Amino acid sequence: MGLMARLVSFLRRKPLAKNIVGYGAMYVGAEFTQQTLTKKIWRDDKDPAYDIPSFGRYSFFGFVWYPVAYHYWYRWLDGRFVGTSLAVITSKTLLDQFLMEPPLLASFYVGMSVLEGQEDIFKECKKKYIPTFIVSF
Repeated sequence: MGLMARLVSFLRRKPLAKNIVGYGAMYVGAEFTQQTLTKKIWRDDKDPAYDIPSFGRYSFFGFVWYPVAYHYWYRWLDGRFVGTSLAVITSKTLLDQFLMEPPLLASFYVGMSVLEGQEDIFKECKKKYIPTFIVSF
């Protein structure tokens, strides 16, 4: 069995590991894409160098915080609401959007401010929380 086949087999058996790899790749990949666009292509940023500490901050959320939180949340949710009926899907969606998303969204803004060493760790959250929550619908 080749290396890639072993990796795929491992990730199928270990859903948390799969989530860690998936979320981490998406978060760091999105930050890399954003920096590439603003620094290298559009040149909106005067400094063309990649912001390596930013990759570290996004790595924390992508490889540690979100995959673990969502893994256990969806495991709990799927265990309590079984099926694919409209009522079950609607219940799960509403619980996800209004019970889980608010604290995770706040944790992102506050956590990012902590990791950046901001003096007012709630400033960014106060400014961006409601607009982001509204757009997440």
